[in-house]
Amino acid sequence: MLTLLLLLGTTLAQNITPVGRCRCGYYDAITHQTFTESIIVYFNETTELPQDVLSVQEYSHEKEKGSSAVYRQGARSENVKIGNSSTVPWLQYKVNPNSLELFVDPTTEDHLVVGAGVNSRRQDIIFGSFRARIQSPQPWTGGSALSMNLIFNESQSLELHALNADNASDAHLTYLVNGEYPDLLLSTNYTRIRDESTPPVSPWDFINVRIDWIEDAVNFTVANNVTRAITSKDREIPSTPSHQVFKHWSTGDANFMRGPPINRSATNIAWMRLFFNSSLMNAEGHRRFDAQCSKEEICNMDDITLRGSSSYAPQALIPYEEQPRNIKFRIPAAIVATIGASFGFVTLINALISRGSWDRFARLVKCRGRKRSLEKQPEVLSNSTSASNICEPELSFEPSSSASNGNHHNGSFDSDPDTDPLDSQGAARNASDIEVDISLANAENTKPSILDGMPSRGSVQLDISIRNSSIKQKISSLADHRASLFQCRTSLTERRESIATERNASVTAREAFLNGRRASLGQRIGAMVEHGTWQLAQRRASIAERKASMAERKASLYEQAIEELVTRIETQERRRSSGTDHARFGRQKSHSFSGMPSELVGKEPTIEINPKSFEILKIPAKEIMSQQREEARRVLFKIEQPSLINPDYVLRKDKLEQSGDLSNATSKVITPIMPPKKRVDYLAGLVALSCIIVTFVHFTLTFIPYVGGFGTGQHYSYEEWGRRIATPYFLGHTWIGLFFTTAARFLAQRYLQEGQLSNIANRTLLRAPRILIPVVIIAMIEYFMIDLGLTGSLQYLPSISWSTWPHVIKYPNFGYFINSMIELAFLIPNAAPQVVNHFCVGVLWTIPVQLQNSYLVLLGAVMVKDIKKPWKRLAFYTFCIVNHWYALSWGSFFWLGLAVADLDITYKWIKLLQARPVVHYPFLILMCIIAIAAPTFNLLQDPLGYPIISSERGWHPDHETGLPVAQTPRAGYPNYYEPRLNTLIFAGALQVIVELSAWVQWFLSLPVFTWLFPHIMTIYLIHGFVFWSLGAWLCVTLAVRGVPYWGNMLTVVIVSYSVLMLAAVLLTIITERPAQSVCRNMWRWASEEPIAKLSTLFPYPKDQFSNRTKNDHKDSQDTE
Repeated sequence: MLTLLLLLGTTLAQNITPVGRCRCGYYDAITHQTFTESIIVYFNETTELPQDVLSVQEYSHEKEKGSSAVYRQGARSENVKIGNSSTVPWLQYKVNPNSLELFVDPTTEDHLVVGAGVNSRRQDIIFGSFRARIQSPQPWTGGSALSMNLIFNESQSLELHALNADNASDAHLTYLVNGEYPDLLLSTNYTRIRDESTPPVSPWDFINVRIDWIEDAVNFTVANNVTRAITSKDREIPSTPSHQVFKHWSTGDANFMRGPPINRSATNIAWMRLFFNSSLMNAEGHRRFDAQCSKEEICNMDDITLRGSSSYAPQALIPYEEQPRNIKFRIPAAIVATIGASFGFVTLINALISRGSWDRFARLVKCRGRKRSLEKQPEVLSNSTSASNICEPELSFEPSSSASNGNHHNGSFDSDPDTDPLDSQGAARNASDIEVDISLANAENTKPSILDGMPSRGSVQLDISIRNSSIKQKISSLADHRASLFQCRTSLTERRESIATERNASVTAREAFLNGRRASLGQRIGAMVEHGTWQLAQRRASIAERKASMAERKASLYEQAIEELVTRIETQERRRSSGTDHARFGRQKSHSFSGMPSELVGKEPTIEINPKSFEILKIPAKEIMSQQREEARRVLFKIEQPSLINPDYVLRKDKLEQSGDLSNATSKVITPIMPPKKRVDYLAGLVALSCIIVTFVHFTLTFIPYVGGFGTGQHYSYEEWGRRIATPYFLGHTWIGLFFTTAARFLAQRYLQEGQLSNIANRTLLRAPRILIPVVIIAMIEYFMIDLGLTGSLQYLPSISWSTWPHVIKYPNFGYFINSMIELAFLIPNAAPQVVNHFCVGVLWTIPVQLQNSYLVLLGAVMVKDIKKPWKRLAFYTFCIVNHWYALSWGSFFWLGLAVADLDITYKWIKLLQARPVVHYPFLILMCIIAIAAPTFNLLQDPLGYPIISSERGWHPDHETGLPVAQTPRAGYPNYYEPRLNTLIFAGALQVIVELSAWVQWFLSLPVFTWLFPHIMTIYLIHGFVFWSLGAWLCVTLAVRGVPYWGNMLTVVIVSYSVLMLAAVLLTIITERPAQSVCRNMWRWASEEPIAKLSTLFPYPKDQFSNRTKNDHKDSQDTE
């Protein structure tokens, strides 16, 4: 066998065909393509690298592209050799068993992996057939890649990579075009190459690889099998001149080659045969080349006797530069866009000038100032003069609610028979002094109303005011305008003295006509008033009939309500005197409707009455029937009526009496003097502190991964102490639970205090839009920002920060964004929504948790309100918390927050403990110990290696199999969106500490925290984008410029958080205002009765414009 090999080598050495004979190019019988240039090198036939066609690479990258590339690559000439380090047995017995060896060294302390590479000196390679015989890195030596590339830039490239991976079973070849992501679908595993190749080959030995590149197609061939074929219909084909590169390298990319090698790793190239065209030859040169050659003179690419390389001009060594784009074709588009923008700008300016927008803005500012000054007044404002209605237009429709307007009893409407729906001035005013006030409620005189034909709608009051000054101003402006027209006509006549006499006559006639129109203006106004008076007179009779029927109905309902109230009072007296009580009688109080006042809320079926007013316990009911009737009238007089503006409006008898005129006062709704809502500052500070800590956790995971818990290496030795001390207690998963416990308290606090189901209805209806609207707005902003490439530096950040945690990808299109938002609203925890892959920092997994468990808290608050025994409530809370914890549900956090709120509001446990220092301080110390012990789980899990968190997760049932998680393939460390026991313990203990410790409350009530509280939602949503766009760019830029990493981080943290706070203040307006507006309107639509629909021309007749032609004709006849 050895003799045959020697003979074969000798024969081949004697039969060599130099490429100089192939002046007509090289032909490929498979692809039927002909190329003009060649580079052919057999490394077993030489002892040194041919310097005229190949050059050795030497470089050291300052940054590396790749979401998991935590190492930077380099190359040096010492790692390129021609020798024999092959492990293939048969190669050692060849005549000259040398090959080109490319080595990769182990990584340095600053994460630089130095490899080796050679590239063609020619830069003019375009299209061709590129062939080589390579041996990939050997198995179990650490992940690295042997690459055969044709590269111009990231978007114009052809790549073939042989990857040995860390595990030999994962070794594969990958074929990429134009910077594609190295997906496994674009790869061929070594096992498949071994099993399906004909004849069979070992992928760990030398194998033939080939890239065929033509204008409209690319084929990748391994071991004579086409493994990937691409055409221009599939994707864009590279079309720019490039150079050939062979290199052995590693960046430790976990999604690509993995690694890097622990020891020095080698790979080999036996030969390379490159056939291609030159970009220096234009189309005319190709035609001349084809004309002077025949097929017989063309060499065959498969001829293994070919040796040498084609000669080339010096211009072939110059890298290709992309020609500047021709923008001439964009000039028309720019012109059209400019014209359109100009028209829009002129239109906007014209609208601002002609419509008097600046005057309206000044009036609006003045009205807002008056509104703020009125809001500061301590007295109660009536609905007619409320701050919300000061700046209404002159023609306004104001909803109101009053007892005399209409006492809503099962939706009925009552009217006072002693009042008139029109103003006392009636319609007998002059045309210039018109002021009409139309009300369905109360007025002094009985004048006909133009609204009598409309159905009555509860306590709706319509006030229509046409101010005297407004009418005068309009008439004056009309006269001035017509006077100016007359002056213009006169001046025009003076300037055109040469115009014929008949033209002057026509102008004179036109002026006379205008004077006639001006004279008829007063007549038309008088006719309008007369027409309105006639309409009012026609409705007078119907007014009287309605008043009578409404008076009877009100009287009957009034007596019925009094009788029912007296009956309830008697029933309550009997129950209290008999000392009987039953659990079911307590349900009415806890489920009372928000529209009922405290005087009518009590035990079922009675209402709770003030004992001082009725003295039920002192005097029997039969002896004080008349007194009870009087008190019943007083209580009935104070019954709340659902208002179209605020369901909390009530009537105050004392305020009505102070008004001096009860008949007029009853048509007004007076708001009660409500104490301002108090925000618990220390709870707001707790949420703000938790939010800032969570942002710093994400900052650490992005820029200082070793402190955050990742094992990708440390920049400085003291990061080890940060990982052992700071991470378990301040940078762990434990702080996220405080968001949920505090949210539960805020949700249930008002209902636990007041016991009104309207609070539950409000939270249930508005919770979802209140959370989702800011999320959708920020997500859409990030959608466009990411699409613009503002997170482009994030691809280079892992090679600087050594963190593989940050990762974000673009949406394929806007439909994916809509789908992600819908999924986010309906996703059931525990799960990670799809939006986390397209959103900077995956914090949006908490949104489904908040939504689902918000309804859980609201329902739970209604349930616990009916549990009267304290021990039963405690048992119920314990049962719910334990079961949710065992089910791996975040509901345990919300039940815990609800329990703390209930203990504080219902049982006043904080005051009880603070009044007993002997119990208070030991209990507080115990909570502090628990709060410190809970994060210690993280210390035991990570630095000390005891898997306590993983073991705790294994106790819970698997949702798919029902088995303990420890017995399923999903066993191990919990996912970031799954609850943990130490997080629950820490949240509960710290919540109790905050409630009990005055020092902690003082700290959390500092102005900095209270200032941050309104912006925490915005900070929570946008901090990831600030870190992954501005922070990543700044970090990479400073690293490339050689700034030490500690200085780099100090600069990044200051700049990032400064921009974050500024952006939060600006974006809070954009996110909160729409959310508040939508919630306010939704609650109004859901809780208020809609206003009756009015005609478009109201209050004018429907034929106001249809009879205009007739009136004009009539006026012209009168003029004649």
